[in-house]
Amino acid sequence: MRTKRLVVAIGLSMLVAAACGGEGDTSTPAGGGSSSAPSGEAGSLSMSGFAFVPGDVTTGTGGTLSVTNEDSTTHTFTMDDGSVDQQVGAGQTVEVTITAAGSFHCDIHPSMTGAVSLGS
Repeated sequence: MRTKRLVVAIGLSMLVAAACGGEGDTSTPAGGGSSSAPSGEAGSLSMSGFAFVPGDVTTGTGGTLSVTNEDSTTHTFTMDDGSVDQQVGAGQTVEVTITAAGSFHCDIHPSMTGAVSLGS
């Protein structure tokens, strides 16, 4: 349910941004620019088969990362720097705010690791 709300909120934000553009719009033309995530962009990953999928994810600074546990046991999404430490129950989805790039792991299952990078 949260994921649907996030998708709707992002879609509405994009419509508002498009409506605010005009002749004075200085945004990059279609087909140009970079593929990096802007500040605040959302990302997602799953916990499946006792692994993070994908293992490496990109989001924007201050972006929301949606983390879904598809396994039948509890995991954690823990940034190595301690900025995020969120328990994720079986079948649960949580949303965490990413403030810095870095590595993450599951405290319960140390072999589960990954990294988050920030778009510029």
